[in-house]
Amino acid sequence: EWMEIKNETPDAVSLAGWQLIDTAKNITIFFGDTDIIALSSFYFLKRTDNNTVPGIPADKIYSGSLPNTGDTLGIFDDHCGLVEFLDASDGWFGGDNGTKRTLERNRGGSGWHTSADPGGTPKAENSNGYVAPVVMSANPSSTQATSGVSSSTPKYMVSVAIAGDGVAKVISKPAGINCNSYCEGSYSAGQT
Repeated sequence: EWMEIKNETPDAVSLAGWQLIDTAKNITIFFGDTDIIALSSFYFLKRTDNNTVPGIPADKIYSGSLPNTGDTLGIFDDHCGLVEFLDASDGWFGGDNGTKRTLERNRGGSGWHTSADPGGTPKAENSNGYVAPVVMSANPSSTQATSGVSSSTPKYMVSVAIAGDGVAKVISKPAGINCNSYCEGSYSAGQT
């Protein structure tokens, strides 16, 4: 298990005093004065030891693990301000534990997808996404194609951010959004 943070700002970013925490607090990562992300660079976090991803050194080793069923993660700056939030409490938006394809952020920062590369793209730009191979099956009465990804109905990411006193909560029907600060869900085109 590994994570990375990308700096998309025009300057180096000091992570001194920042934290990365999941909801259940299985993972609580504190960053120090020497934790800096260079311009257009990646900060690479490995779980347990540096052998998690051979050949690519970690910027930080952490302990704890994320459940395969989903979780909620937040990155907070040195003033406890929320910098980034991922609500996958209803399940991860992508990734495949069997093929070791990672969950990746879409280019442009909106939404998530499964990596095209088994093992992901540590310390490199994300892939364009994995498309499951089409499997053809035939029987005397029909020929049918099935795929892990439907190409007939496009999906769009819907993001919700709530400003104010923090008392409000947004829950979507169909399920996908359930938060009181920021979250996002994937929905089919035309879906209400």
